[in-house]
Amino acid sequence: MYPERFSFLGFHPYKEVIFSTTLNVALAYHLNTSKAQFLGIL
Repeated sequence: MYPERFSFLGFHPYKEVIFSTTLNVALAYHLNTSKAQFLGIL
């Protein structure tokens, strides 16, 4: 049900955001609100 692999792309230098990818989809994960944001298809 869940993807087996997440790849770390980077983080925002001034905000608490981590950028990652899984299944050819780019995501931004906001640490302060614990929400994921869809950024697009790679």
